[in-house]
Amino acid sequence: MTRKKLKYIKFLSLYPEFLLDGYKEVEIVAFRWVHNPLEKNDFLPLNLVSDPPQRLLDETDKLYLGYGLSLFDDLNKSIEKYKSFYRKQRTHLKAHFVKDKGDSVAKLQLTKQDGVANTPNKSGHFTFYEYEGVELSDKVKCLTCIIDPDGKFVEI
Repeated sequence: MTRKKLKYIKFLSLYPEFLLDGYKEVEIVAFRWVHNPLEKNDFLPLNLVSDPPQRLLDETDKLYLGYGLSLFDDLNKSIEKYKSFYRKQRTHLKAHFVKDKGDSVAKLQLTKQDGVANTPNKSGHFTFYEYEGVELSDKVKCLTCIIDPDGKFVEI
């Protein structure tokens, strides 16, 4: 395993059960829900966002996962998961969901110098832990709008 320092290790070290077993440096194109234009919280782990609503993409209670970033290995899988969560929202909460999660998907080119990832699950979701000094907003190659201001999904 690498000797590089994780960006949020001061928090992760509070969880004795946190291990990097199954995580490795990757060279991968990844996708993340974001706002267009990008906002300061788009690449901030859930546990560091003030008053965060739940954003659990995995069925787990491992709180240290909230210091990693939720990414996907495929644009379409990312959009499908977004739609699935959006459709489960009550009508009056859908606008809040978009405000919180974003209206677009960012395409990122990750390198081995950026951090470590686990293996994507069947939905294409994986958790990514950044290294110190990495700014993933600098890795954005393009943004794909997925939902318009009226709450209608954009055809991709």
